[in-house]
Amino acid sequence: MAHRLAWLYVTGSWPDFEVDHVNLDGTDNRWANLRLATSSQNQRNRRLQSNNTSGYKGVHKLKNNGKFLAYIKVHGKQKRLGIFDTAEQAYEHYVAAAEELHGEFSRI
Repeated sequence: MAHRLAWLYVTGSWPDFEVDHVNLDGTDNRWANLRLATSSQNQRNRRLQSNNTSGYKGVHKLKNNGKFLAYIKVHGKQKRLGIFDTAEQAYEHYVAAAEELHGEFSRI
């Protein structure tokens, strides 16, 4: 919780929301690396999950046909962006949607 204390020290008030680490390093509590975020914004700013097999965030390989599904979470629900021949094509669509929907909190 050092990041919350850093926020208090710099601003003089306890943070109203979660404090997000821009560079994903939870030990880097420099002021330039901290920003207020809602819980959902904080969840968007995540690394690629360890169980991801496509190598791309927001992309899943379909077992039945070998194609790639692009998806993104919006308001806690998964939204399908389309099915593509390559993981790279699917990822391009994910990136565009993430930048549009999540702005500065999109981790691409």
